[in-house]
Amino acid sequence: MSPLLLVFLLICSPFCSSLMDYTCLSDMNPSPGVSLPRGDTEVQVGSPSFPLSCHLNPNHPEFLSGVRARDMAFLSNSTRLKSTILDETSISSQFSPSIAGVTDVSCVIISDKSIVEPLNKGVCTQRILVGHPPIPITDFSCVSENWLSLNCTWTEPTNPVPTHYDIHFRTPGKRSNFKRCPSINNLELLLKRSIPPSLHMCYVDYKTTPQYRHVTKKYDFYVNATNSLNPGGIISRHTVDHFSIVRPGPATDLSLTSSGPDRLQVSWNISRDMVHFPPGLRQLVRYQSQWDEAHWTEVDTSHLDTANDFFHLYLPEVYRPYTKYTVEVSMLSSLPTTSSSLSSSPVQTSLLTRASPPSRPPRTTLASWETIGQGAERAVIVYWQMLSDWEQNGPQFSYEVTNVVEEESPVPLLPVKVTQSYAEFESLTSTKTYSFSITSRNSAGMSSSAASIVVPPSTTTAFLLPRSVTKVYQDDDLFILSWLPPLSPDMVTSYTLFWCLSSSGQDRPYQCSGHLDWKTITTMQLNGSLSHSLLLPLTDIPSPVYQLAVAANTDTQSSGMQWTTCTIKNARGVATQVTDVSVDPVSARGAVVRWRLDCSQMTGLVNSFLVEFCRLEMEGGECLAGTKQTRVVPAGMDRLEIGGLNPYSYYSFTVRVEDDLTISRPGTVLQSRDNPPSLPVSTLTLSSAPGTPPSSLAVSKLTSSNATLHWGPPSHPNGEISKYLVRLSKLEQADQAVEPVEEILGNMVVLINLSSFTRYLVEVSACTFSSSGEDVLCGKQWARQQVTTLVGTPGTPNTPRVKLVNNSAVEVEWDADFQLGAPSVTRWDLRVIRGEGEETDAHHEVRSGLDTRRVSLSLEQVGQDQGWGPDCTNSSVYMELYYFSVRAEVTNSEGEEFVGPWSEQQVQHIYCTQPLPWVQIVLVATLVPVGLLCMCAIV
Repeated sequence: MSPLLLVFLLICSPFCSSLMDYTCLSDMNPSPGVSLPRGDTEVQVGSPSFPLSCHLNPNHPEFLSGVRARDMAFLSNSTRLKSTILDETSISSQFSPSIAGVTDVSCVIISDKSIVEPLNKGVCTQRILVGHPPIPITDFSCVSENWLSLNCTWTEPTNPVPTHYDIHFRTPGKRSNFKRCPSINNLELLLKRSIPPSLHMCYVDYKTTPQYRHVTKKYDFYVNATNSLNPGGIISRHTVDHFSIVRPGPATDLSLTSSGPDRLQVSWNISRDMVHFPPGLRQLVRYQSQWDEAHWTEVDTSHLDTANDFFHLYLPEVYRPYTKYTVEVSMLSSLPTTSSSLSSSPVQTSLLTRASPPSRPPRTTLASWETIGQGAERAVIVYWQMLSDWEQNGPQFSYEVTNVVEEESPVPLLPVKVTQSYAEFESLTSTKTYSFSITSRNSAGMSSSAASIVVPPSTTTAFLLPRSVTKVYQDDDLFILSWLPPLSPDMVTSYTLFWCLSSSGQDRPYQCSGHLDWKTITTMQLNGSLSHSLLLPLTDIPSPVYQLAVAANTDTQSSGMQWTTCTIKNARGVATQVTDVSVDPVSARGAVVRWRLDCSQMTGLVNSFLVEFCRLEMEGGECLAGTKQTRVVPAGMDRLEIGGLNPYSYYSFTVRVEDDLTISRPGTVLQSRDNPPSLPVSTLTLSSAPGTPPSSLAVSKLTSSNATLHWGPPSHPNGEISKYLVRLSKLEQADQAVEPVEEILGNMVVLINLSSFTRYLVEVSACTFSSSGEDVLCGKQWARQQVTTLVGTPGTPNTPRVKLVNNSAVEVEWDADFQLGAPSVTRWDLRVIRGEGEETDAHHEVRSGLDTRRVSLSLEQVGQDQGWGPDCTNSSVYMELYYFSVRAEVTNSEGEEFVGPWSEQQVQHIYCTQPLPWVQIVLVATLVPVGLLCMCAIV
């Protein structure tokens, strides 16, 4: 329906309502109303917008119940469209066909003017299909199967506007007519199978109508596409080069024969239906071996005549004996325009070639042997690398030790065990050289050559054996092999590293009987390292087990194989950590650190150990700043004695590995993370004598006779303080006399019975308990403090000196060389006692700043002053005794006086008359007679 007609109907609708047909659907009677355009409307995408209208039937009960145009609306997918009221029975809306697709529009009576209410009543519906004019088909292609049929398929583009595609074909010729393709229903009956509706095809063969014409070189297919937007349609032409799209049938009578162990001939026929195919067929031949089933080898067939019906050719002479070969043949139209996808289905046949003797013996190396046992006799195992399966060349394959030579003489020695990878011999003399010859054998014979292994005497190889061989597992195919050097490493020029894929899936100590391989690395290549990463071949075996060994080689001989004695399961990326660290203090300044790193601590895996330690502020505390130290320990060591520590201090120790865990993979590098330190272990060093004197020694209380001193513990006590030693000495004394040492348990001492105003030196030293608790360790450092007592009672003066002037006068002198009790003496007192028991005090005032210690004394005046009785005037008295003593008196700053004790008395004899010269008298009386006697003798 044209848009002009729709506009006309909308304009005349008020005048033609009485003539309008309100039927929406034929089964709705009476109909509530009608939507225009009625039914499906097909329009081209992008065409101008056009009106939609809905008209309420004025004779329908809905209208008679009061429903009017105001109660009506258009809905599209539950969305209310904007509409305009034309009159009380009609509304209209504009539809824009801007997007291709199918739109359903409903005219409804709105309940309560809410379109979400479930009581909306439908008036009429219409469908609008927005699409395109006819679109040509795509993907048109044809295939002729074995030159017996023709099947063409295509894809019909999607179009909302229904489009009909009518296909015909014709062959060249003036009388050739257009032929319609057989219908789908006829094909299903003919082919006895169902055809999906989505499959668009044109199939003809000798049974269809029209029939397939195999001799026709070209087919022309014409497709007419029509729809309502272009009823005349568009016609497209598709020309098919018939012979180029023929897929030949498979080869027939394929056979494979062998005229010798290394010669194969293949022959076949083409499909009988392709015998007279005009272009001819290009032959495609390829073959594969059972040892490489993933690889096919193409055979050059360019020399074959494409017009032939039968073919035969010899395959290239690269065959292996006792091997299953599979040959595959297919063919293709020889036209250059034919796609390779149109080759015939491949046909295969297989053949096992004849057996022949093995082409070589097993592979060996200088080091592929092992000695077991010590003493006069030994067991020897000789190893070899097995031949690959494809090298065995026949059934009943085995290895055979054909000759054993002891020194230079053959010996009839048979192995006690022979497997696919080694032979074991027992009771061989340890001091002799043996040579072994190994060959390969199968049902067709023995290899033409033999492998040789020479085993030197044990006395020359024992010191060449690598030690502590360790396998570190990183991944199924990634290992680190490490070892310690032999006892005599100077002659070693290279190491041979072996790996054996265990056929039993068991690691050492089980013997490996699988595939053995090796590599030799010079000592220069190792560059001092005794570990090497091995990236081994991946296998189809889940979690394969590789056994590893090392041999040391000189220029002329080898140590033989040393298998791993330890396996470490070390997940890739997980670093090595030292375990079982212990620390034992051995002295006040030394400790021994011990550790364990499984068995790898004895191998070349470890470059060195790093022992790190620090002093702690307290037990379990943090490291003190500036105390961290590191010691490097060579590989193979498991202990370190550390000196220079502080006594009786907490230390924390860790041990870390420095290793060679750097492993290369093709295309990537795996490098282990920095190895973490061990868990820290702390210890307390042994105690010793304090390293410093007590701290803060000071006087807290002081008198003229007592002193109280306090002190703190030493800054470096070096242990638990047990006691303090205190000693006291006077500084004024020249000989520095020291009082006996006093032991104090606390941190204070009260010194008593001190001399007043005397300078003392007080010294204090600390002592600690030994770590055993049985001994006391005293420091040699003393804290010193000078103490001067306050002014107080003077000490006892020295005995005065008395000089007799005459029998009635004396001169008395004394000194101040004693403890004065003050800076100076305020007054000196002189005491005189006469022998009769009477005494008098003669004193001398000492003025400030003066120091008079000499007095001339008249005894007569003293006697008169004291009221003594007669002395020398009494003729009956010949001599009298006088006693002289002194004392000091001092005063402090407060004016308090202190009087000291009297000195010891000085006795002075006082004679009343002049004494006779008794000495002179005696000398004269003696010398005169002696002189006379001498003179007489001379005469």
